[in-house]
Amino acid sequence: SEIIDQLLIIVKDDSNRDFEILSIFWNWCKTQLNPGNTVMYQEFKKSFFENINMLSKWDTKDLFILMGNSLNNLDPSETDIEKELFDISKTMLESKIIFNRDGTLTASDFNLYLWRAFNANDYDAIKKFTDTYLNKIPDDKKEYSSKMSCAFILFGEGRFDEALEIISAAEHPNFITKVRMKQLKAKCLYELNEQEIFENEFKAMYHFLKNNKSLSIRIKADTKIIFDRINRLFRLKENFDRFEFEKLCKEISGSSLNKASWFNVKIKQLAINN
Repeated sequence: SEIIDQLLIIVKDDSNRDFEILSIFWNWCKTQLNPGNTVMYQEFKKSFFENINMLSKWDTKDLFILMGNSLNNLDPSETDIEKELFDISKTMLESKIIFNRDGTLTASDFNLYLWRAFNANDYDAIKKFTDTYLNKIPDDKKEYSSKMSCAFILFGEGRFDEALEIISAAEHPNFITKVRMKQLKAKCLYELNEQEIFENEFKAMYHFLKNNKSLSIRIKADTKIIFDRINRLFRLKENFDRFEFEKLCKEISGSSLNKASWFNVKIKQLAINN
């Protein structure tokens, strides 16, 4: 670390521009060497945003992806990760970095924007983005992406049975979208009070994660946490226990700064009803 810092000082004497650009990448490296360090993440973000105009479009896109990876290591009780992730997608859209060289958009980038907007509870952004940019993705991907956008919007409108119908009928193209839709399906089942169906999904989810080696450890862990918490919400709804409620409430409030997040809303509803 000290050696690289000294080298950067030498570079700065020769070219301040090169120093600023190399500092961005070094600050990102430090977030990986010190995963979970909020201060180092903010230093990386600050240096990146202050000097973003010095970078090529493709270096900038890569750094936004790296920023998302760094975010996933942070403590959600200290950083509103869902908001930060959606801010990345919004900035990529505003600066047109999200688009390919020919102005088209990959289906994966399109769907990621929808997913991040959904997790940030920005349903207006989902509708506007879909209306404006669905025609930018390949023709053979449009139907699926349109359906997922519709499912998110229906969920936001409280039309959980309709959202569930779309999710259940769709052929999800890859493992990551399957995981995301399993998470959304579990939330729909809770809203519809379909505990028995959820329990079957709960068991199937563990089998799915175990047999899919391509999914990251983080995605698997997060999915297990989501299903476990929904399972506990079901039990508390059926048979309220103050000790278990307080325990779950502490876990949920400590895992998201977004008070409007789905779990925070559900735990608040349980408190009101009991």
